Amino acid sequence: MFRKEIFKKVKKIKKVGFEDWNLWIEFLKFGYHGFYVPEPLFLYRINEDGLFSKNIEEKEKNIAQLIRENTVLYHPEVLNWAFKVLGERQEPPLFSIIVPTRNRPEWLREALRSIQQQTVANFEVLVVNDGGQDVSHVVASLQDSRFRYIALPERRGLAAARNRGLEEARGRYVAFLDDDDRFLPHHLQTAWIALSEGARVVYTDALRAVWAPLPRGGEAIVDLCLPYRLDFHPDRLLLGNIAPVNCFVLERELIERYGPFDESLPVLEDWEFWLRLSRRVRFRRIPEPTVWVNWRPHGQNLTHSREQDFARARARIQARYRRALVRLAPERRQEILHEFLRIWSRDGVLPEPPLLSIVILAHNQFPHTRACLQSVLTHTPPWSFECIVVDNGSTDETPRLLPRWAEEHPQIRYIRLEENRGFPAGNNVGLAAAQGRYVILLNNDTVVTPGWIERLLLPAVTDPSVGLVGPVSNRVSGRQQLPAVAYDTETLKGLEAFALKRARWYAGRKLEVRRLVGFCLLIRRELLERIGGLDERFGMGNFEDDDYCLRAALAGFRAVVALDCFVHHTGSQTFRALSIDYGRLLLENWEKFKHKWHLPADLPYGHPYPFPERPFDPSRDYIPLPRWERPLEDFVAGVQQALLQGDALRAEHLAYEVTRVHPRNPYAWLLRALVARLDRRWDEALEAVRYSLRLQETPEALQELRRLLEGTGVGKQVPPYREEPCPEQAALKHL
Repeated sequence: MFRKEIFKKVKKIKKVGFEDWNLWIEFLKFGYHGFYVPEPLFLYRINEDGLFSKNIEEKEKNIAQLIRENTVLYHPEVLNWAFKVLGERQEPPLFSIIVPTRNRPEWLREALRSIQQQTVANFEVLVVNDGGQDVSHVVASLQDSRFRYIALPERRGLAAARNRGLEEARGRYVAFLDDDDRFLPHHLQTAWIALSEGARVVYTDALRAVWAPLPRGGEAIVDLCLPYRLDFHPDRLLLGNIAPVNCFVLERELIERYGPFDESLPVLEDWEFWLRLSRRVRFRRIPEPTVWVNWRPHGQNLTHSREQDFARARARIQARYRRALVRLAPERRQEILHEFLRIWSRDGVLPEPPLLSIVILAHNQFPHTRACLQSVLTHTPPWSFECIVVDNGSTDETPRLLPRWAEEHPQIRYIRLEENRGFPAGNNVGLAAAQGRYVILLNNDTVVTPGWIERLLLPAVTDPSVGLVGPVSNRVSGRQQLPAVAYDTETLKGLEAFALKRARWYAGRKLEVRRLVGFCLLIRRELLERIGGLDERFGMGNFEDDDYCLRAALAGFRAVVALDCFVHHTGSQTFRALSIDYGRLLLENWEKFKHKWHLPADLPYGHPYPFPERPFDPSRDYIPLPRWERPLEDFVAGVQQALLQGDALRAEHLAYEVTRVHPRNPYAWLLRALVARLDRRWDEALEAVRYSLRLQETPEALQELRRLLEGTGVGKQVPPYREEPCPEQAALKHL
C-alpha cells in the first residue's frame, strides 16, 4: 500500500522483470520510505506458469537489468557485475567527490566516513594530500575501492589540490568536501534528485557547528546554526559567497568548459569559481541542510587559518568583476550587503555555554539511571551540555551514588528532593535549574544512541517555529512508536547498529504531530519562557505531556518527531517499582485532562481529541516554574573545580552568578572577592570584600581584606593560584 501522489515524481517504470521491486527502488531514489508491518495479511500462491516463476528462470539477468536502471544507488563493484552479466561496457561513477587535506588525519577520517554513509553508492572519492603528512593509511583503513589517494609533493594550496582531484575525476557530477567537515547521509541523494530534474549546478544549506576550546584541553560544540540560507542570484555572488563549497554539486562538463579553480588565489578561490560560473549558468538552491561545517573561530579550520589573505583576495576578485559591480544599483548593493553582514557578524561570536541542558528525573531504580547516564556521557560529547539529575525522593542507593557521579563528571549537577513529588513537579525543578538554550527531558529508564543530540536539534535549528522535538522508540505511544526493532530489547545487543542504520536512511526527515511523549522531549528555550513548566495537577504523571503540547501549539510552536533519532525506552519502571496501578492512573488523568480542556465527558480514552479553538492565554496556559536557588555550596564546589582545571572564565562566571542568586549572603560576596583577587582584579575584589563586611563582619572577610591590602601594596603580592595546598584552597574548603 502506498500513496498515489508519489507517482508525480516517479517516472514510468521500465519493464526489466521484477517490476514491483523496481518500483520500490524508484520510491527510494526519490527519498520515500516505508514501514514494515510484521504480521501476515494475505496468502501468496505460487503458480508454476505465472510471471514470477518465469522471472526466476532469468533471475540473474533481471537483477542485472534492475541495477543498470538504478545506477545511483549501487556500489561500482555491484555495477561492474551487472554490466558483465548483460555483456555491456561499465559506465564511470556518477559522482566524483574531491577532498583536499593537509595534516589533519583524525578529522579526515570522520569526513571520509560521512561519505561512506551516503544513501547513494555510485561515487568515487579523490583524497588529495596538499603536501602534508602521509595519510594514505587513513584512506586504506576504509577498505573501500571507491577511495583513491593522491599526494602532492609540496603544498600548493586549496585551489591546486582541488584541481588535481578534478584532473583524475571520472564522474558525471562533482562534489567537494573539506577534510574537517562532513556530509549528512542524504547529501548526494538530495542533490541527485534536483540534478535528475534538469538542474546543472545545485547547492544545499549547511549546518554550522561552532566549536570552542576547553580550558582543561579539547573542545566542545557551543552552537549549531544555519547562517547561510541564501537563494541564488548572480548579484549576490558579486558581493560574497552564498554557501560553503561543500554544499555544491555540479556537472563536471561545466568545469571542463569554463575552467577550474584559480590557483593564483590563496583563499576565496571557491567564491571566484562560483562567481565565474554564475555568469553563464543558473544555480538551484535546495533549502535543506545536508552538510555539516565545523567552525573553529580559534583558528583551526580551513577558512579561519589564513584570514590575513582574505582582504587582498577579495579586492582582486572584485576588481576582476568591476564592470558588473558598477552596474549594480546602490540600493540593491546595500540590500545584499545587509544580508551578508547578518551572517558575517556571527563569525567568531561564541555563545555562553551550555548549549544544552539534559534533565533526568530519578526515583530509585539506580541501575536504570546508571545505564541512562552512561549512555548520555558516552554519546552526548562533544556538545556543550549540562546534565541535571533530579533525585525525586529516592530511598535506594541513588542518594549515595549519584553525588559521586556528579563529583567525577563536571557536566552532572545533582539536585535532591526529600520526597517524591511526581513526574511533572520533579521535572519542573530540573527545568527551573536548567541554563541551556535547549532543554531535554529524559526519563531515567532510557538509553540514548550515537548522534542523538544532533538529530534532535536539527528540526529546531532549521525552523524557529519548532518548539518541541521527540525521537522514535521501541516503547512509546502514538506516532513515535516503531512497529518493530531489530535489536535485543533486553540485552540491548545490536542497539547502536540499529539506530545508526535507521539514522542513515531517515536522515533529516521529520514528522509534524500534535502530540509528543515526554520520555525524551527537546524544548526550545523561547517556548519554555512562553508557557512555563509542566502542569502538576497530573500528579505522578500521564497526560502532562499532552497538556504541554497543546499549550505549545496555542503559543504558536510546532511539535515534530525526528524520524532519524532513536532512543531506547524500557518504560514504566518507576510505576512498577511503586506498585502503582498504571491503567487506573492513566484513566484518572484522562478525566483530569478532559476537564481542563473542556472535552466531552463521554470521550473514550485513546480517541483523538479536538484542538482548542481559542488564542493563547497566559493566565491559563502559562505555568510558572518553581523558584530554584542554586545552593552556595554548589557554587563553591564549582569555583574550586574551575580553578583547579585552570578555567578562569568559568570561575569568574560562577563568582558573578553566586552574588546574583545570593545577594544578601556575605560568603557569596567573599567568594566573588576571592576569585577576583586570584585574577588580580584588585578594585573589584576590594569592593566585594567591603560589601561582604557591610552584610556581616566575619573573620574570613577581614582575613581576605588583609590579603588584598598586601596584594595591592608596594611590597609582596598575593601569589598566583597553585594546585598544591595553599591558603586559597583552605578558604574554599571553609566556605
